[in-house]
Amino acid sequence: MDRFPAGHLVIGLVPEELVAGGTAHPYLELLTRLLARLVSNGLYALAASGKSGRLEIHCVFEREIDARRFAEAVSASIIVRLPGWKSQREFLLDRNAVRMIERILQGGRR
Repeated sequence: MDRFPAGHLVIGLVPEELVAGGTAHPYLELLTRLLARLVSNGLYALAASGKSGRLEIHCVFEREIDARRFAEAVSASIIVRLPGWKSQREFLLDRNAVRMIERILQGGRR
């Protein structure tokens, strides 16, 4: 994330009831698989954060087109709550989102 600190941010908000054992690993793995499928050649990074008091998966992109493609796949909305980013979006990474991502990974439609 240090390589493009003013890049394009997409945040997945994980509901508290879905944080199994306090680990972000299942969500990081799922989003890593989705990003491998969607991002052609731009750089990106993933990190889990609990700074807001809830689990968030931060996806930072070098290229806006990759951020937009990912945001469209997960139905993320534009936000403006965090300073310093070229663009920022967020989505709820709940059970419905997980199912939708799994369908995309299996080659199906949203």
